Amino acid sequence: MAQVTDSNSQSTSIPAVETEDEQNNSSVLDIQPLSQEEKNQNNKLNGMTLPESRQLNTQNQEEFSMFGEEFGNPGELYQNKVKKHNKQFEEEGERRNNGNTTNQYLGDYRVKVGKVNVIYRDFADPDGDRVKIFVNDEEVKMAVLRRNFDGFKLNLEKGFNKIDFQALNQGRYGPNTAELQILDEHGNIIAASQWNLATGVKATLILVKE
Repeated sequence: MAQVTDSNSQSTSIPAVETEDEQNNSSVLDIQPLSQEEKNQNNKLNGMTLPESRQLNTQNQEEFSMFGEEFGNPGELYQNKVKKHNKQFEEEGERRNNGNTTNQYLGDYRVKVGKVNVIYRDFADPDGDRVKIFVNDEEVKMAVLRRNFDGFKLNLEKGFNKIDFQALNQGRYGPNTAELQILDEHGNIIAASQWNLATGVKATLILVKE
């Protein structure tokens, strides 16, 4: 009944009917901003408040790159450590060769005798070590240290008797090396000591006559 015959070339127009819903709806979406309460509800998960998402600010950040960086050379660091160790070893060896650079105190001894025998020798290889000897700050003798003991007799004063041995040189090898003994009149050892001195340094021993 409603079929249009093929012989009719004219088209049939069906007018659009405007509905009541279309009249009430606007063609532009009306979106209202969320209230603070709705925002807080959207930022909660299982009762916990989620942090707000923020975009990272990369304006002031420099791009990281491995190229152009300067790194320490492990070989150079090792060489520096070896040089430092060798320097310390050389300085220590130099101190051993030069001897003590500060005066040596060989101790003080109480005696009841009036006279002692002061003897000394080079306990290493005799290489021409020489010393100057003072008693109570007065020079009494200059001696060359040899392999065998040499010395002098000393009359003691009551009270302190200070004996200084000053190294005048360090021989051919260094330092100035000596063995010292103080004997009583019967040959008994009252004191014995050694020194290793740099040139100009003193070794001091004190005898206290009671």
